[in-house]
Amino acid sequence: MKQTNSCIKIIRLLLLNAKWIMLGILLLNLFVFGYWSKMNERGLCDEETFWGIVIIVVLIVFFIFDRVWKKIVNKICSNNDTMYK
Repeated sequence: MKQTNSCIKIIRLLLLNAKWIMLGILLLNLFVFGYWSKMNERGLCDEETFWGIVIIVVLIVFFIFDRVWKKIVNKICSNNDTMYK
């Protein structure tokens, strides 16, 4: 029982901080993995551009619908809490 509750708490924490995780992934891709310099030198391929746009759109959606996202996550995690008791 305790392991299930701790797993749910970890999942809830990850989901509630999804916008910051996505921002971290975006910054890692741009600066650490060298996509910024690659983009300025010769451009990105279609797949890299697609996934960059997806990350940016998801990040914007998370920032705009932050309250709604938190309500959804809390509802999902509270339903799982009662299911395992």
